[in-house]
Parts: sequence; structure tokens; C-alpha cells
Amino acid sequence: MPYHTLIIIFLTPTAMIDYKNIRRTRNCVVWTRVSTKYQEDNGGSLKSQRECCEEYAKQHGYTIVKYCGGKHESAKTPGAMVKEMNGYVKKHKEVGTILVSEFDRFSRTSWQATKMLEELRELGVIVVATKFGLNTETKEGMLMAQQTLSMAQWDNQNRTDKFVDGRAKFETIISDVDTISCVDQICNSKDADSLEIISLIYKLIYL
Repeated sequence: MPYHTLIIIFLTPTAMIDYKNIRRTRNCVVWTRVSTKYQEDNGGSLKSQRECCEEYAKQHGYTIVKYCGGKHESAKTPGAMVKEMNGYVKKHKEVGTILVSEFDRFSRTSWQATKMLEELRELGVIVVATKFGLNTETKEGMLMAQQTLSMAQWDNQNRTDKFVDGRAKFETIISDVDTISCVDQICNSKDADSLEIISLIYKLIYL
């Protein structure tokens, strides 16, 4: 995402929210989500998200009344699990807070996640990002949430761009005849410690 686009997102005003409207209750809902099983297996597990929220609830005197999400769901658009959670908090006025590990657990698209945070805040429901202790109780907190989401989207786009560039370079490399020959010799070798194989690996990586 271009830098100027990021700045525009930062400066986009939030909806007209009555920040005095707060559900004064310590009951909360825990929300966890990953987009894919790969994410779960590489540092973003549902278990770790849940534990982060539970520890926060314990330290700050919250009572967890429901767990929502807990499965793989796309981060691009609100799915069935998000709609289920929204419906629950609308119906149950005794719920005043939603605990998430990070704000982007709602959506990696910053505008979509911000819209969800604002809709919840209009109901008087505060969202807490337990990993960093940020929340949407005040307009300043909402702005911080927006900035955090924008940075997360920017970082995600950068990683996507690097992956695409890396894949293109890899496809170029593996199409090279000399590279294919090196790989064949390495794979067919019975002595992986031989000077010949070491030199082939060096050639493959550096030449």
C-alpha cells in the first residue's frame, strides 16, 4: 500500500459515535479467528489467541460468557461467525466488551475492521486488543485502533508483494538449465558431505 494511501486512512474520521454510551458491565465475549490452517500452525493459533484473552479477563475482572469464532474464516469479508457474534451482543445487553488478541482478528482489511469496531461501539460495546491493552472506549482509542489496523494491512500487503516477487524469481531460477543440472546432481548424490556436492550447493546459491 502506498505511503500516501496509508496517511489518508489514518486521517479518515470515524463515524459519529456517542462515546458516553457504554454498557457498564464486566461480562465479555472472546473472539478468535485465523484465515487458514497455515496461519494457525505458524504463530497465530486459536489456542494462543484464546489464552491471551482469558489471561486479560482474569487480570482485569471480566467474566467470559461466550466464545465466538474459534475456526478458520476469511479475513476479507465478515463471515457467518462474525455475524453470529454481532447478533449475540445486540441481543444480550449484559455483554459490554469483546476481547480479541489483536484488532485485525476481525478483518485484515482496515476499513472493514474499522466499520465493525464502530458498529459495536455504537451499541455501547468496547473491543479490547488484549495483546497490547488497547481498546475502543474513547475516540482516541478508536483512532489508535484504526492506525493499528492500517499498519497491519500495510504489513500484510508488503509480505504479499515480497512473496509474489520471490515466486517470480524462483520460477526464473528453476527454469535455468545449469540450475536444474545442479539440483539433479545433488539429489542423486550418495555422499552429501563430499566436496563436489558442497561446491554444487555453493554454485546453486551464489553463482
